[in-house]
Amino acid sequence: MADFSVNNSDIAQIQGMHSHKKAMLVVGLLVLFVLSMTFGRKMFQKSTNNAIPTPSVASPVETADQGTLAGKTTLSITPNTGTLAVGESTSFSVLLTGIPVSAIDLVVAFDPSVVSISNIVKGPLFDRILRSKVENGKIYFSGVINPDKLAQISEGEVVSFTATGIASGSNSPITLVQEDIQTALNGQNTLGSLVNAAVTVTK
Repeated sequence: MADFSVNNSDIAQIQGMHSHKKAMLVVGLLVLFVLSMTFGRKMFQKSTNNAIPTPSVASPVETADQGTLAGKTTLSITPNTGTLAVGESTSFSVLLTGIPVSAIDLVVAFDPSVVSISNIVKGPLFDRILRSKVENGKIYFSGVINPDKLAQISEGEVVSFTATGIASGSNSPITLVQEDIQTALNGQNTLGSLVNAAVTVTK
């Protein structure tokens, strides 16, 4: 009768073969995992590079041609002439025309020996006033538009003020000080032409 018994060495050999196959299987799975991760990453990068970019909605301010902004904003004082008697008052306004802006730094000079300036009132163009004062023969005014209203920027009155005659003088200038003025849009100074005024004060 044939002997079909399995001795201890056979068992050890079989177990060794199973362990070897298990090890090979684990290595194979690891290699397959690494290859699949690499392939997946390359496919993701390709799909990202080929994706159609989603256009952002830009306001009129953001789409303005940067090359056309410089020198396109005009500031003017109106009326540009006036006649007062000593003790009388009249109002002047600073108007902005051309390219509207999101911020302004304004300085107006006058002769404090001829007129006094008071009653500085902001116009409708700027929401927040950063500076508004009269000092040493100059009017200082700075304003900005709130970021959520940039699409609504417009031309119009920047500020108004009252001039009162205090001594006689002929054609006393009320001057926009160009080197101290900035009109800003998209980080660019758009300041161009300035139109000044003069006032005559009589006794």
